[in-house]
Amino acid sequence: MKKKRILFCIRDFNHGGIPKSLENLLSLIDKDKYDITVFCAWQDGYYKHVFDKYSVLPQDKLLYWFCVNYKSLHGIKLLKALAVKLVAKLCLKLHYDIFDIHLRKTARRLSATEKYDVAVAYAEGWITDFVSYMDSVNRKIAWIHMDYKRVLAYEKSKNYADVYSKFNYIISPCKFSAQSFIDVHPDLSDKVRAIKNTLDVDSIKCSATAEITDFAFPKDSFSIVSVGRICYEKQFYEIPRIVHDVLKSYSRFKWYIIGAGSDVEVNMLKDNIKKYGVEDYVVILGAKDNPYPFISACNLVALLSISETFSYVAYEAKILGVPIISTDFGAAYEIVENNTGVVVPKDNFASELIRLMCDSAYYNQLRSGVKNYRYDNAGILCEIETLFD
Repeated sequence: MKKKRILFCIRDFNHGGIPKSLENLLSLIDKDKYDITVFCAWQDGYYKHVFDKYSVLPQDKLLYWFCVNYKSLHGIKLLKALAVKLVAKLCLKLHYDIFDIHLRKTARRLSATEKYDVAVAYAEGWITDFVSYMDSVNRKIAWIHMDYKRVLAYEKSKNYADVYSKFNYIISPCKFSAQSFIDVHPDLSDKVRAIKNTLDVDSIKCSATAEITDFAFPKDSFSIVSVGRICYEKQFYEIPRIVHDVLKSYSRFKWYIIGAGSDVEVNMLKDNIKKYGVEDYVVILGAKDNPYPFISACNLVALLSISETFSYVAYEAKILGVPIISTDFGAAYEIVENNTGVVVPKDNFASELIRLMCDSAYYNQLRSGVKNYRYDNAGILCEIETLFD
């Protein structure tokens, strides 16, 4: 049987949800049925070595200079990147979009010469434009990893209804974000599907068994952990205030933060820790290549996000049998399901934490619920492969 040729397109291999999600998906796809190729514009980054096992197309040199994060460059490379960006801006003022012209040319050449059966835009923005330009590919699929209505400003320069109309399917990892897209583009509702991301369950469980050698959790305190990039959307800066409120009623706990971020965001978090006098209760552990032993060792995973469509840390916590407390962002009620945790408004976060730490029967009910949780990779993969066929 002839394999179907599938091209997955992403922007970069940087540390983040999209490369991680793609890595998980590609590891599970049936290689006897599908021949997988990856297109990536900027191939530096944390996940570069992960994709070495797949066929990755050579990096387009000009596209690289358009897309590279110039803040990561120095010397001649930095000057080249700034020059390309400056020329592109000047041309755009003259109504000549050299980036889009090169994107269109590259996409059409690639699709015409390689004869892919399916092309997948696995990121929003110009990657979606890129795949839409592949006239020689009969089946196109676009992934939406965000709450679409929250980024409407991104559509002001272009009618993305026309772009997405060229796709056969538009996939979102939760019903909330799928509906968010439909609310913006109701005429495309028949193309939209809500399908969760795949997860490497065995790897998560195995990684969680690694020994923590540089840190010891206090045995007599309730341990809470938040994991992710320290940024505005995650609202880690609110943790010190919440801890301060909890301390009015309960003190045998610590809240650990695993992650890194910009100096501005990290300093805001540190300043708030000092402001509320909670230095003994909020511990910043920094970024961890393997956060799973820390998650597994804690009593509770806390999410304070403004918006998420698929919270990896939440699903990973459930796989590891750790309950969740989450703010009430749109997709939270899908993520924290079937008695695996609680969803509360941010203003009620402190009181709910006190209840979880003081009421053992209530906490154990959630602990029992999450212990029974199973992630259905097989069902998810079946749905995705149906789109390819």
